[in-house]
Amino acid sequence: MRLVEEVSCFKYLDNRDLTGFVDGTENPEGENRKKVALVGEEDPDFKNGSYFNLMRFVHDLEKWEKQPIKTQEDTYGRTKYDNEEYASADKSVHAHTKRTSLKDDNGNSIEILRHSMPFASLTEKGLMFASYGKTPTAFNLMLESMVKGDEHGNTDHLMKYTSIKTSQAFFVPAVEWFASLKD
Repeated sequence: MRLVEEVSCFKYLDNRDLTGFVDGTENPEGENRKKVALVGEEDPDFKNGSYFNLMRFVHDLEKWEKQPIKTQEDTYGRTKYDNEEYASADKSVHAHTKRTSLKDDNGNSIEILRHSMPFASLTEKGLMFASYGKTPTAFNLMLESMVKGDEHGNTDHLMKYTSIKTSQAFFVPAVEWFASLKD
């Protein structure tokens, strides 16, 4: 086995991305984190496991920094400095917060648990993004909404300033699952 890539990440200010915006503000809290991130009774063989996605986004910060603050804020759907989310009616259909705030057929929020940290080297700067979900569906729907868009082709305009350099998807079994292999 050999190491192919190593990316050193760091915490930046108050959980901001290198674009200057706070990241992960819509994360579930408290016990809801487990409900969102871990497989439940619906799949008892894999209970407490998680569908894990890891992506490395490389930002074009030179292009991003040339944009007026208002354009940057409209791209995210939130204010840059005080991190206030726009009202839903005020968001562009292309806003990152609009493209990733999805509902199921019953009107319930589709959620994932997110963790991200910026990285920077001499040649690349961006964001290492990790998500955890009780099914792979939530993450896949959000990514599709960002990149492919909706039925009208509305995509996430944040993707004009960043690209996905690497992407991995895993199922991470619970410790109990490994213990059951002994039986």
